Amino acid sequence: MLSKSFARFFSTSTKPNVWVNKDTKVICQGITGKQVSVILLSVSLFYSFFLLLLFCPHFFSIVFLFYKGTFQTEQALKYGTKMVGGVSPKKAGTTHLGLPVFANCAEAKKATGANASVIYVPPAGAKDAILEAIEAQFELVVVITDGIPQQDMVRVKSALKSQNVTRLIGPNCPGIIKPNECKIGIMPGYIHRPGKIGNTKRYSQELDLFRYCLKIRNFDLRGC
Repeated sequence: MLSKSFARFFSTSTKPNVWVNKDTKVICQGITGKQVSVILLSVSLFYSFFLLLLFCPHFFSIVFLFYKGTFQTEQALKYGTKMVGGVSPKKAGTTHLGLPVFANCAEAKKATGANASVIYVPPAGAKDAILEAIEAQFELVVVITDGIPQQDMVRVKSALKSQNVTRLIGPNCPGIIKPNECKIGIMPGYIHRPGKIGNTKRYSQELDLFRYCLKIRNFDLRGC
């Protein structure tokens, strides 16, 4: 801990250590999932709440993530992120949102030159999606999924330690953003602006808490 403090103090580098920029090419694993209907979700919550909490506590995160790929890819494209394709084995060879859909990460990387991947795959399939991205040697893999079994992440950690190419952000995170250049994840772009200070959050739920705290303190969210 002390050695890291000394290293930071004596460092002369002023280059920002940000892993994404306007040139980052991103693919989305789980791109064809659609945004869940608010009405459908409300009905599901009303009729199934206690039963699902008892038998499947991660049901709602599974439903939400399954439908999130399309919506968040649209938002990333509007922000200016270089989304170059997606991965969905059952829909390989088609296009979605004007982007090509591939059968696997290796095929997507070879065809598009992508160097980053964002994963919106439900917990049951998240491990395989992450391992596939690591095997394809993406420089950055961002996992939004919540509720991934611990034993699955043990295998993911082992795979990460066995290589030196891929960096992993997540799981259960809002993603990463470089204001006005690249947005990978679920955070709203309008609350971020270029500056000298970065902000990190350990859990995706903390993003809403952070915004709420700023709001009650009368801070301008757009300046954060």
